[in-house]
Amino acid sequence: MKRTLLTAAAALAALASCATPAHAAGENVIYSFCSDTQDIASLNWFDADNEQQMRSAIRLTSREAGRWCATARFASRSTHQLTASSIQTEGTYAACAISVNNKTTATDYATGRYAVAVCAA
Repeated sequence: MKRTLLTAAAALAALASCATPAHAAGENVIYSFCSDTQDIASLNWFDADNEQQMRSAIRLTSREAGRWCATARFASRSTHQLTASSIQTEGTYAACAISVNNKTTATDYATGRYAVAVCAA
């Protein structure tokens, strides 16, 4: 399991390093994560200061449309905001979405044991 967590975080970092930042300071960013189970192996995203954040071995507490979900919201403080996120579930379904200024800019989902979804905009 530890190897898979590192792979998800490395994939997010590699994806972000190739992306051209298209978002600026002051924009409202929302990362959404959903799973079929409360237990999540890892969540990754870039925060308002373009710092990569990772949370591992957590439990989602919000229930939406039969799925367990979480969100991270902020107003960007970065001149060139990176927007990328990933989720790895302990279950069989993982989904992520990114919205900037109330417009969905990226979505992804995956199914299968320990599914990993990766979003980048």
